[in-house]
Amino acid sequence: MSYENVTFRSIIIKKDKLLNLTNTFYMIKSLELNLKFGINLIFQFFSVFKQNIKAKFQY
Repeated sequence: MSYENVTFRSIIIKKDKLLNLTNTFYMIKSLELNLKFGINLIFQFFSVFKQNIKAKFQY
């Protein structure tokens, strides 16, 4: 095994690790966005629900 092969292989391994890190980072970010979106949807649903209840009690 020559020196060039070893360094090339370690560079490839480092690149793969970096890709895995960025992938997990983006996965976490998208999860966070999905959570925020879901929470916003739930709050919107509850506000509409409250408005419906208020409208029913006004009559």
